Amino acid sequence: MVKLALTEQEKSIVLAILQQHIPSREVWAFGSRVKGTHKPFSDLDLAIIGNQPLSLDEHAMLAEAFDDAPLNFKTDILDWAITSESFRQIVQQKYVVLQKPNAESDKQ
Repeated sequence: MVKLALTEQEKSIVLAILQQHIPSREVWAFGSRVKGTHKPFSDLDLAIIGNQPLSLDEHAMLAEAFDDAPLNFKTDILDWAITSESFRQIVQQKYVVLQKPNAESDKQ
């Protein structure tokens, strides 16, 4: 099983932000915090899964929420809908599903 290098408190903060801003999206964590090659202040890479791109407002509010969060690392947001196929293949090699789409929200 692939493990995500976050404390329970960090994971709770990340999940709360995702639920508040994009509950209808599946979100994957990938990169060094999934591969086990992270350092204490390595960024958290998140892929926002969906066929439609995030709106500018969604992206801005999500980025601002992570910037304002009490986390000791930066969060990078990857919008799956506008990501190249070659980079998608890299992400798909090793990732952790952080959030499943909320069934009560509109599917994106």
